Parts: sequence; structure tokens; C-alpha cells
Amino acid sequence: MPPEFINPDVRRFVKGGGMILGIILICAGILIALYPPLLSLIVALTFIFAGIFFIYLGYYYKKVSRRFHDPFIDFFFRT
Repeated sequence: MPPEFINPDVRRFVKGGGMILGIILICAGILIALYPPLLSLIVALTFIFAGIFFIYLGYYYKKVSRRFHDPFIDFFFRT
């Protein structure tokens, strides 16, 4: 019986989605072991998507800072 302090959403994820995620990770590990250039492709795509995400995040905060005058945002995102 799981502890009562664990969130029911987390329990649901571990029961259903956690198993699927584990299987996907094992398959990815096997594919990387059989075809090593796949690792460099995964790392490159991760960097590209992280870069796109941070550019979008900077644009969003700059747009929000024009609406709300927050000194924290003004300090880091000056125009």
C-alpha cells in the first residue's frame, strides 16, 4: 500500500504512464547502444529546442514587462 502523502495524480502517472515511459527509455537506450550517432542527434535536438524555448521565454517576459512594471523583470530584461 503506497503512503498516503503521495499525490493521487502522481500515483496515476506511476501506475500507467510511468510504465510506458520506462519502456520508451529502455528502447531508446537499446537504440543508442546499437546506433551511437543517435545520441548526438538527441543531444543536438535537445539543445536546439532548449534554445528556442529560451528565446521564446525572453520574448514573452519582455512583452509582459511592458504591460506590468516589475522591477525584477526590468532589471534582467532592459530594452
